[in-house]
This record gives sequence, C-alpha cells and structure tokens, in this order.
Amino acid sequence: MFVAISCQNVKQSQDFYQQLGFVPQEYPYCRPNKGMGQFEPPQPKNSVYLAPSKNGMGILLLQALNKKVTPKPNPAIQSLNIVYQPTVGEASTSTNVADGISNNDDDELLRVKDPSSVPITFEPIGSFSRVEQRTRIASTTTTTTTTTTAMIS
Repeated sequence: MFVAISCQNVKQSQDFYQQLGFVPQEYPYCRPNKGMGQFEPPQPKNSVYLAPSKNGMGILLLQALNKKVTPKPNPAIQSLNIVYQPTVGEASTSTNVADGISNNDDDELLRVKDPSSVPITFEPIGSFSRVEQRTRIASTTTTTTTTTTAMIS
C-alpha cells in the first residue's frame, strides 16, 4: 500500500522525503505478474516510489499533468502522519523515553508541508499508542476462533 501524491516537481519532493528517511524502493505490486495484468497497472511514468523500509507503507510521487499549475492536496486529508520514536534529546519532562510514552495528551506535534503542500505531522509513538488504544474496536477473536475450531472439528 502507498499514498499517491501529485507533485509539481517530483525531484524536489523526492529530496524532501529522502531527508525524512524515505528511500527509493521497488514499486509494490499485489500480484506476481508485476503490473502486466488487467487488474493492476504498471508504475506510472516519471513516478518515484519511496518508503522508510521494504515492508512499510510508502509514498508514490506522481508528476502532475500540468507542471505550471501547483497541485492542490485533497482537502479531505487532514495530514500525513509519521509516527516516530523520540530520542533522549527530544524528550520533555513528561515523556518516558524508554517507551516513548508521554503523559500529556496535548503533545507538541511538529507540523510541516512537503513541496506539494501536503501537510505532514510527526507524532511520537507514545501519543499514537494512546490514541490507538482509546479508539480500538473491541476484539471478537475469541468467539471467532471458537466458532472456526468447531467448524473444523
């Protein structure tokens, strides 16, 4: 999976994301035919796929059709959030650096915009974990497992 971003200048956007630790990766395909089938197109011409790791979610930088007009980010997207582990130097007095968990729900989040004006928010892992725990839907794994086991037997 990846996020596709329309860029006025792909090279400038690529340099920006590489400074954040993203590196060029092989374009990800879901099927073994690598974009040669009818259901999965090949990588778009003049695009660059970047990701922080081989198994992480990446970014596909697409060249805008009209280079003279600055592409506008989708207003439905509030920001592209990048979760990170704070280092000792970044920690505030309310943060437990060992696990990156902050006691303050109003953590100061760093917000920037990429060269294509896409808002990016850097969120400490502790802050992300708290929100993820609060918004998690109750799991029905036990019931499902029991039912599946009964069906197999």
